[in-house]
Amino acid sequence: MSVISFKIENESKGHFSVTVVSCKQENNLLCLKPNESIAVTVLFSLSFVDFKDRCRCNEFKEVCFAERIKAVFSNGFKQAFELSVKLDVPKLVLSSTNLEFGTVFLGRTCESVVLLSNNTLSDALWSLCIPSEFQSVLSANSNNGIVVSKQKSGNESIHLRFSPSSENIYKFVAFLHNEITGEIHQINISGTGSANEKFSDTWQCT
Repeated sequence: MSVISFKIENESKGHFSVTVVSCKQENNLLCLKPNESIAVTVLFSLSFVDFKDRCRCNEFKEVCFAERIKAVFSNGFKQAFELSVKLDVPKLVLSSTNLEFGTVFLGRTCESVVLLSNNTLSDALWSLCIPSEFQSVLSANSNNGIVVSKQKSGNESIHLRFSPSSENIYKFVAFLHNEITGEIHQINISGTGSANEKFSDTWQCT
């Protein structure tokens, strides 16, 4: 019985890579002795851009990546291996989409918390957009972040602070984007600024 040499080919040259462990190599070919077995390591890598593009053109709850790996032996035998990975499409759920700050004394700040939940097995990237004309009135502890998968915790909090600078009634919308899927959540903001000192000691304001 003679030694058989072979090589591994990835027909699609995509997200999977194969590394053969514990096997001798000669002339760029892997050598397999009679009654010998080898260990093969398969790696899957995916860029944020590729994942986002696939999720945005998919209406289902998961996306699948499949490729064909082929082993070509020196005796003419060929064997193909189908590799596939299924990933959840991340989905964000907001604890509230309507924030009513009430009447706030000028110079004071009221805070409200929106909890972001992710009940999928994929991390979700998000960003918050506050209209430029209201950025002096409403601020957040963070304007972007990652809500990790439910295997890790699946929750993150956004602290929104309302600080009126004039005696006005404020009503506007902030937008929270799921950067993976393109889904947009609207957060309706309302509040009133007042110079009346009876509002200066409102308990939830600082």
